Amino acid sequence: MVPASVIFLVGSLFSLQTRINAGFTPWRSTTAVGEADNQQLLTFNASGFYPQGALALIAGIIILMIGMGIGGVFIAAGIVALCNGYRLQNRVVIGVSGESMIFTPGLYADTYVIPLRDVAVVERSNNDAKVRLLIRSSGRSFTLRKKLLAGDKVNDAFAAILAKLTTV
Repeated sequence: MVPASVIFLVGSLFSLQTRINAGFTPWRSTTAVGEADNQQLLTFNASGFYPQGALALIAGIIILMIGMGIGGVFIAAGIVALCNGYRLQNRVVIGVSGESMIFTPGLYADTYVIPLRDVAVVERSNNDAKVRLLIRSSGRSFTLRKKLLAGDKVNDAFAAILAKLTTV
């Protein structure tokens, strides 16, 4: 019964993020963006989900074979981690295209686009390892961790994106 509740939990997280972010305009990667837009996009670093999911899946199978019921929870967690890795591998976390910012506020959220002027950097940690961004139009803020980012020259691209945002 517990592994089935994980499916309910994941679905609830998707619904929660959809409801919270209902005021934002969804972004589709098929949207035509010209090279003149000077776009910079950073995607999720999904490589960590695969070993984590495989390890949980294998541990769950072994624990279940021993006869302990908790193995089902490990199997469910492994499947969720593998699905997250596959789903997030090409998803944009943060990016700038022209005068718009493209962002994904959470692991279970869609990707949205908002005007660049509506976003401000509220808090930065050492080496920008953790950055909190405030969206003025909604009053919401979200935290972005550099370890979740993947792409070419992550440090330079992330610094360039943050340079385009205003600081509070």
